[in-house]
Amino acid sequence: MVANMCSLKDRRIVLGSSSKFRQRVLTEMGYTFEIVPPDIDEKAIRFADPTELTMAIAQAKALALREKVTGDAIVIAADQVLCNKGVIREKPVSPDEAREFLRNSSSAPTECVTSLVVVNVATGKQASGTDITRVYMRDFPPEVIDHLIVHSEIMDCAGAVQVENPVFAQYVERIEGTIDSTMGLPKELTLRLMEEVS
Repeated sequence: MVANMCSLKDRRIVLGSSSKFRQRVLTEMGYTFEIVPPDIDEKAIRFADPTELTMAIAQAKALALREKVTGDAIVIAADQVLCNKGVIREKPVSPDEAREFLRNSSSAPTECVTSLVVVNVATGKQASGTDITRVYMRDFPPEVIDHLIVHSEIMDCAGAVQVENPVFAQYVERIEGTIDSTMGLPKELTLRLMEEVS
């Protein structure tokens, strides 16, 4: 496995995402990478099931990236939604929606559903998978919600959930899964899929 990691770090890696959170995770993993946004209409792809939805969007991103990226490269495409009581939550479209998300987040665990598609552009080999992490939260006081909306990045986060934020983290009871998964790029799944296509 060490040999695989060394060879992967020598490869040209393209992250198909403008998400600063995914970029942070991939940097933490020790990779140098290019960023090529897939520029697709995610809202045009709709499924009621969060796993189906995220996988369909990740597949569409990967397809768009294969048309943009040439040569010997490994492309990583990802999508994430959060699900609370069976209701899918994407990035909040307004501060009011973010408030609604956070006000109701303690009533049930929030599932972070992340799907990845990794493609070896040179060979066409593709691998995909989905990771689900559950976040259990306490009630957010109204003043904390206001603070997070103004002073954090929750407006850029699916479901307005930013577990790595120190203020937000004070209201997290426990996580079943990993923080990197809540950030939209589960490290273990990412590495496994990259190894599969190499």
